Amino acid sequence: ELETVSASCVAKDATSLGVGSGLAGLFSLAVTPDGPRGPAKVAQEGAIYFAKKTGKPILAVGAAASPAKRMRSWDSYLVPRPFGRAALVWSEPVWIAPDEPSELACQRVGAAIDAVEAQAESMLRS
Repeated sequence: ELETVSASCVAKDATSLGVGSGLAGLFSLAVTPDGPRGPAKVAQEGAIYFAKKTGKPILAVGAAASPAKRMRSWDSYLVPRPFGRAALVWSEPVWIAPDEPSELACQRVGAAIDAVEAQAESMLRS
């Protein structure tokens, strides 16, 4: 069973979502680390903030599909075509220390995302 939390700008008012109380008890939380506004494939501080506050790791997830269509949106949303092949790859946990600079953590998460996306694309080529 999944619990959902609606938030478009979590970093602005994360306390209203229960960070430090309710979210710390959740088993997992899924967010797009490049944020709702982008830039695409650049990790923003929202996911880092939650990882620091809850002590939970970040798992980078990469997906590829063939054949597929890339939408003309800020994030080039991937839409797999019917009867194609797809690959979904996730990283080892990326742990963020509470005192780690957010900029460094964003770079590490971004590198993990790039690695799993490349791995997913490679799986479809082989």
